[in-house]
This record gives sequence, C-alpha cells and structure tokens, in this order.
Amino acid sequence: MRRTIAARLAGSLREMAQLTVMAEVDMSQARTLREELHRDGAAEGSRITYTDMVVKLCALALKAHPVLNSTLRGEELYLLGEYHIGVAVEIEDGLIVPVIRDADRKSLRAISRELAEVSERARARRLGPEDLQGGTFTVSNAGMLGVDAVTPIVNPPEGAILGAGLALPRRHAAAPRGAARGAGGAHRVNGSNRTRAHRGDMP
Repeated sequence: MRRTIAARLAGSLREMAQLTVMAEVDMSQARTLREELHRDGAAEGSRITYTDMVVKLCALALKAHPVLNSTLRGEELYLLGEYHIGVAVEIEDGLIVPVIRDADRKSLRAISRELAEVSERARARRLGPEDLQGGTFTVSNAGMLGVDAVTPIVNPPEGAILGAGLALPRRHAAAPRGAARGAGGAHRVNGSNRTRAHRGDMP
C-alpha cells in the first residue's frame, strides 16, 4: 500500500506542474452551524464533522469554479459535469481515498452518514474498486491529525485537491470580507491550501 501511494504521488509531481495557494478561512459560522446540527441530531446520534462540511462546500464551490473540477488529458483540459469528492482517509499503513459521488446533490447529513460508513470500511479493508474510482476532486483534512496546514499533492487524473488544517482560535483574525473596518476579533481560523495543475492558460 505504501509503495503504491508513494509511486502515485511521485508520478503526480513528476508529470504535472502543480501550484499551491494558501488562505485562512474564518470557521466561526461553520462551528456555530455544526453545534446547532449536533443538537438537532442528538436524538438519532448523528454528528456532523468539519470534513463532512468541507466535502459539501467543495462540491458547491466547484459548480461556481468548474475549471477546478477537471482533468488533464495530454494537453487538453476537460471540465467534468459530475461532482464526486474523494476524501483522504487514514488507515494503518497509509492513506486511501474513497469517493462520495454526487456530493452536490446530497444533503449534509447524507454525506456525513456515507463518509462515516466508507471510512469504517476503509479501515477494515473492505472497500471495493467502485468505492475508489471516479473522483473529480479530493479533500484531505489534516486538521483531524492536529496539523495546522498541509501542502497536498494532486491525486491524478484529477486536476486539483484541497488540504485543510486545524481550526484554531485567532484573537486578531481579519474581519470577514465585506465587514466594517475593525470588525475582526476572536474567530476560529482554518488554514486551507489548494493545489492544482498549473498551466499558463488556466486562471
């Protein structure tokens, strides 16, 4: 498993020019929403994770930025019409990336249930090829491991990946875009790095 993962990632870096950009994201409202969803789902024992939320948000964001939901075939960039989000899951001897299909059309709770189920099967080594194929974009949440930030490597044949870090309190976080000057304060800030295939004709 480790050799296969290493070979794929080394091949990705060797064959694809990659550009990584970093941004801090204010997670305060996401944290509040997550707490509300926990209260609403307490009776059925469901818990929404930040990874669940990132998967759903990425699927929606990709519809607005379709160039990131694409694949390079030779010199041609193909935009994809489906939003199948791969999620990096840690297992005993490495990482594996099961795919949440049509994440744009699924509810947050449906994504949460499916991701919990495939993650459990991944750790039990019970995933089939159909669980791992067809991804159009990948999310890697290193914050679950206590990591502040990560530089992700594109998972070919996809064209981009998002690496999320730990959501930390930031006393002097910048005010949200559009807010009045001086509106910064104590926020939960997440470091998010996006890596994509880099071409001169791509935005």
